[in-house]
Amino acid sequence: MTASTRKSPREGTGKGHATQIDSKVVSDAYRACLAKGDHRGSAMLLMAVTTGLRAFQLASLTWSQVLDVKGEVGDEVRVPLQKTKGKHESRTLPLPPKTVTALKILFDETKHKNPKDPIFISQRTNEALTAQAVVDWFRRIFRRVGVTASAHSARRFFITQAARSMTMARGSTKDLMYLAQHRNYQTTARYIDTDPDAQGKMAALVAQQIRI
Repeated sequence: MTASTRKSPREGTGKGHATQIDSKVVSDAYRACLAKGDHRGSAMLLMAVTTGLRAFQLASLTWSQVLDVKGEVGDEVRVPLQKTKGKHESRTLPLPPKTVTALKILFDETKHKNPKDPIFISQRTNEALTAQAVVDWFRRIFRRVGVTASAHSARRFFITQAARSMTMARGSTKDLMYLAQHRNYQTTARYIDTDPDAQGKMAALVAQQIRI
């Protein structure tokens, strides 16, 4: 089976139906990684929740995709055509400072530092993690903090938070679709969680504009 037809590991009941997680779950999982000195895990978790990369994309990442012209970890990740879902165009996604720092720590631990080497390697085989291994790792780390969730939950978290931050960042739906690596906004919308408290605040803000 070729890379273009390979199916991603099964993570949930369907697209956009991954278990919802919040920032506390992410923070707890991150602290669990740090408590074990698991720099690979902390970097992989942050990559997932701050870029929305899928499990198979995380598994296929190489250092060349995050290194800048100086050979240092930069502030973006390049996801080429063959490593995006389906036949979408390539993406250059921003990396926030916390994620960059986590990657730098992991990079400093890397012995050979070959740009073509995978970022996330198996501690048992010293080879690139498989997509299924990434899926299994996310299930374990979330289970450790008392939640039944998956790598897809991390992706859903990113898309939801990006959507809620869109107005503050003066972004557009096209920006959100770009970050989510979707070509159809309906697909993106299925990932976004609703928030009754936010809905109440939104309605109140609208009402404040009405002078009666």
